[in-house]
Amino acid sequence: MRKLVWGSLLAIAAFVAGLLFLIRGCLSQYDERSAIGPVLFFSGKERQILFSIIQSEEATSYSQKGGFTQKTVSTTYFIQNNDVATAEKISVKQVKRHKDIRSFPVETIAAWGQLAWVYMGELMAFDPFTLEKKADTEILEKLNPASRGLWPQERRYYEFDTRRQQLLVTLADGSRWQLDPASLLLKSATEIKPADDQELQISYWRGLVQAQQHQQDSLYTLLRQQKLAAPQFYALRQRVQQQRDSLYLLIRNGEKIQRDQQQLYRRQEQLSESYYPSYSQMHTSVDTTGGQLYAVLSADEMKEANVRIQWQQANGDAVRRLLYTAPYFMNKYDEAEFEKTAVVQLEKAAYLLDGGFLLDKATAQPIHLRNPDSWLFIGKSRVGREGTVVLKRIDKSGNIRWQFDTGLTEWAYWLCTGDRLLVLGADNPELGHQQTHLLWTITLEDGSVHGYDYFSDAPRIPKP
Repeated sequence: MRKLVWGSLLAIAAFVAGLLFLIRGCLSQYDERSAIGPVLFFSGKERQILFSIIQSEEATSYSQKGGFTQKTVSTTYFIQNNDVATAEKISVKQVKRHKDIRSFPVETIAAWGQLAWVYMGELMAFDPFTLEKKADTEILEKLNPASRGLWPQERRYYEFDTRRQQLLVTLADGSRWQLDPASLLLKSATEIKPADDQELQISYWRGLVQAQQHQQDSLYTLLRQQKLAAPQFYALRQRVQQQRDSLYLLIRNGEKIQRDQQQLYRRQEQLSESYYPSYSQMHTSVDTTGGQLYAVLSADEMKEANVRIQWQQANGDAVRRLLYTAPYFMNKYDEAEFEKTAVVQLEKAAYLLDGGFLLDKATAQPIHLRNPDSWLFIGKSRVGREGTVVLKRIDKSGNIRWQFDTGLTEWAYWLCTGDRLLVLGADNPELGHQQTHLLWTITLEDGSVHGYDYFSDAPRIPKP
């Protein structure tokens, strides 16, 4: 009798387990897996890798009624690294469940000090190659006892300065600190005094102008006191005025350089911090190198172009653009100009539909390649929203070295490593807005491509 009871219980347990397994198998087709950008790039002794946060949503129920779909999910966050050369997944590690995180967003912060810094309800850091945890609130409090209980659980109090490569932390008591990436120790942010070399130089020149003014006033005093002859006074005054004019020119040029640098910093910040930027933010229409202007414009745009070379992002999804070149020179205001009569169209270069020079996301400048000297260009495969982004390498003679249709209508993120371009985006309609699942790693020398799909957790073969 006892054996019969145990046998019945085991049979029921097996039936229930089988039923649950069957239900889970049915629901698994509604699971979603995506990468939370941006990804972080690291170069090691043996390989280059990409570090990413993975959001895994496991369906626990699913129903459709009256044209509406209702789904409940259990969300878990993982960290993962992929080989840059092949795009293949190397390893993955579970970090936290959604219910264990009190504040959002979950996101990467920076690749800094050979660690991958992220925010998952708290500041955390991982070894990107081994995925070993190197920092969290508990570890940081042990290393900095005076900060115990003061580490905020809000993302906005952790600020990474990309330009100066500093991680600034505002503790709960309002004090501001800089975190050392090697020791993980805090030091007062007031100790950091970043100097603007250009501003210091301009201040120095302005001081010299004031000194010149005092010198000229002294000459007038000596003249009134008849201690200086008129011919000598006029000669000295002319010399002082010439020196002052030279200083004013230096100040004007210095201020222009400073303005240009500040504008570049703003573009760098906007581009580096944006995820899924607009297509127009990804490219520019002009570049200068080796004394030559290169411009990607339509014939009409070239006719309307200002001869003074300036930052330009031409728009228009139905505009067919060509590659032009012309020598440029510096005018009397120390501004770069070109003559339209000297413009030459590079005949070998095919048109680019809504195209331009692809910008480096880190520098906000066109990506220059060597052997041979060339650029990366982007254009669209067709007009309209269905047009996908096409990548081309074109040299200075207009030869197309290779091209690749990414199959993506927009890019979430891209990164130039020097020998490869990494592109992330999404072409899966099951994913929500601004979710990412597709990684392309493109060899810049020959245009060969490897892919990985975070959604299916499998390699992706590019379409021919």
